[in-house]
Amino acid sequence: MSRLLVIFAGLGKPGSFGAVLTLGFILCLPHAVQGVAADHEELRREGARHYGAGRYFQAIEAFEKALASAPETDRDPIKGDLAHALAGLGFEYLSESEGGMAEETFRKAIGISEDYYANFGLGYLFFMRREDGEARTYLLASLGARGDYAPTHKLLGLLDYRKGLTKEAIDRLSVSLRLDPADDE
Repeated sequence: MSRLLVIFAGLGKPGSFGAVLTLGFILCLPHAVQGVAADHEELRREGARHYGAGRYFQAIEAFEKALASAPETDRDPIKGDLAHALAGLGFEYLSESEGGMAEETFRKAIGISEDYYANFGLGYLFFMRREDGEARTYLLASLGARGDYAPTHKLLGLLDYRKGLTKEAIDRLSVSLRLDPADDE
């Protein structure tokens, strides 16, 4: 408080521009900090809007900017958003038959945050390649991150069936159907 009094006392003197500048900085600092917080939150909302519209590159860019401007305490949820957007992009690569790019993107996502969707993506990719051990590893990681994701149970059931484990396959497929009764496959 005494520092502010010194600054106020110097305002009317010649050459007091530094005092005015310092006072302005002190008065505006709380708003600037609040603006940074609002900025990373707005960037996160922007990323979510892009993700919802299937614009994964734009979502990734917004989440990366949000992550760069967020305080350390707010970064984990943004990392999760970024990983999920990367996983969405990975599935886009899969739909374009770009398995190598998909795998790289899923791995990048998992390196940022342990995302169920990215683990499912790698599991699916290895399932399609008939690399069942790798597929099971990533599908179990997906299940550990989100146990109520029906497609993970379904693929694990199909892996069990592929190995001749009929009872286990039926159990897993039953869980999948219970979680997603609308699945018509």
